[in-house]
Amino acid sequence: MTKRLRIILSMILIAIIVSTVIVPVNVSASTQKGIVKVDSYLNVREEPSSDAASVGKLYNNETVTIIDTVENEGVKWYKIQFGSINGYVSAKYINLILSDNSFEEYLTLQGFPESYKNSLRALHAEYPEWVFVAQNIVPDWNTVIKNETQVGYNLVPSSSPAEQKSFEEDAYNWDKGTWYGLDGNWVAASDQIVRWAMDPRNFLDSKYIFQFEKLNYVSNHTIAGINNIIKGTFMANGYPDDEFDSFAEAIMAAAIESNVSAYHLASRLKQEQGSKGNPLAHGTVSGYKGYYNYFNIGAYDTDSAGMYVNGAKKAKQKGWNTPYKALVGGAKIIASSYIAKEQDTLYLQKFDVTDGGNGYYDHQYMTNVFAPSNEAGRMMTSYTDEVMQSALVFYIPVYKNMPDTPQPKPTSSLNNNNLLNSLSVSGYTITPSFNRYSYNYSLIIQSNTVSSVKINAKTADADAKVSGTGDFSIKGGENTATITVTAPSGVKRTYNITITLKTSAQVPTIKTDYKFGEKISGITPLTSVADFKKNISIKNGSFKIIDLNAKEITSGNIGTGHLLKVYNDTGIETGSHEIVVYGDNNGDGDITILDLLRIQKHLLGKQILTGPLLEACDATRDNSVDIFDLLREKKYLLGTGEIKQ
Repeated sequence: MTKRLRIILSMILIAIIVSTVIVPVNVSASTQKGIVKVDSYLNVREEPSSDAASVGKLYNNETVTIIDTVENEGVKWYKIQFGSINGYVSAKYINLILSDNSFEEYLTLQGFPESYKNSLRALHAEYPEWVFVAQNIVPDWNTVIKNETQVGYNLVPSSSPAEQKSFEEDAYNWDKGTWYGLDGNWVAASDQIVRWAMDPRNFLDSKYIFQFEKLNYVSNHTIAGINNIIKGTFMANGYPDDEFDSFAEAIMAAAIESNVSAYHLASRLKQEQGSKGNPLAHGTVSGYKGYYNYFNIGAYDTDSAGMYVNGAKKAKQKGWNTPYKALVGGAKIIASSYIAKEQDTLYLQKFDVTDGGNGYYDHQYMTNVFAPSNEAGRMMTSYTDEVMQSALVFYIPVYKNMPDTPQPKPTSSLNNNNLLNSLSVSGYTITPSFNRYSYNYSLIIQSNTVSSVKINAKTADADAKVSGTGDFSIKGGENTATITVTAPSGVKRTYNITITLKTSAQVPTIKTDYKFGEKISGITPLTSVADFKKNISIKNGSFKIIDLNAKEITSGNIGTGHLLKVYNDTGIETGSHEIVVYGDNNGDGDITILDLLRIQKHLLGKQILTGPLLEACDATRDNSVDIFDLLREKKYLLGTGEIKQ
């Protein structure tokens, strides 16, 4: 072991020893897990007292090991361990995790949906010490998918099965029949592969679950484990200078100094550099020799320079003129730019669905949609059996409005081309002009004779299927035609045409003995709907009676507040008339003691009436509602007066 690594490890060891020197008070031996529940952070104290020095901080939802329970001056404290942090925290900020016998209750308490539980049960049976924390994501599933499927946010190798590649705008070159290379030999990922990769339920096994492990430094990682990850790469062939004896030692030192998981750094290095390493890993970029950039920070193509030159410029700007400076510098950028911004798992570094102060979706470390599962597999193989049986903690995303079952992985060679090459209505022009990536169109037809149109569509792929074409019946008003295209892979896409038929139908005319205008009155109490209709005749149209619940009625009594809705011969509504039966202010078509009480409450300000119900209170017909209307209604009920309709 080199001198530098010995010094770093010694400092960590001293910090651990100092943080665990305590004066026990009424200690009761116990070993249990607990979850931190705080709004911001929780100080870990050197001793069980709020006045004691802080030896570290814990954050909400972090899982700790409870070593002892301590009571000091009537306050309960837990002695806890979290990675390299040892000390005391107030018990009121720790939720105890239930025992094995209550694992089912624990899953429910965490809020895991039923579709997660079978996989978690199997993992619990194999690794009973593992802890699963449900990480509730704020944007719902549909919102996340809509944003993450934007072209460029997620990529797959160009050699991937056709079903994994996108046909969205800017993803596919229609002139050449090929996909655009968005980052070398990578192309835009399809909606289906993004759904699969983002569905946590697809990765709840002992290998791929490691994409949900926290990426902070943990003390049980070993040099041997790092060597397992980098085996077969240039990093296994020795370290480039005498600062360390091996790459594994350098990675461990960088992990300690940056507070990042050593296995994560090793996996990330292998992800970024592959087996041989690019010029940034060897410090051989022309014009920038001796500058290293293992994590490819700032290495992207521009018009003026290639990715290696840009990455070397970043290395020179940062002063990374030794391998270790590049390792620890890149690790600290990962820590500050991602882990400190709530993107503290492989999954969250790939899919930016937490807001650590920088919004959502745009702050993603990599574009490879398979990166979290690939790195998770490498991390898992680095763990010894002893570590695998220890209390590892996984923060598993849970979304609202998720599908009931895990999203399947698309693997067929059948493509997702569910687009149209043309869409039209015979004899008419739709707006806007057709574009295969525009899905909503409109058409207005002015006619008294048109009852149907013919819809035409041609698929972009000869093997795709289309439905909703051919003759389409229309009537007056709006009509929506839906055209569905099914890709060879089975994925569907819909186009819509809203067709509005405007007719020059004659305006309906109504004849009746009732007083007819904006309102209809002159109706005797207890007039049935059937008798009311007998006294209405209409030409060039039809009518309906609508009750206070906005429903059509064909029986019962006509009451105040009902509506007479008039339609022309094409079914378009041309008028709506309120019905008033004076004295009936509750809409039942009769005049009873209930109506009297409602006038009284209105006058006392206890139940304010409005609209036709208020107008019906005007029993004296003097265009105001007052005590005289109350008296008139009372006389009507006693049989000593009448209410004129």
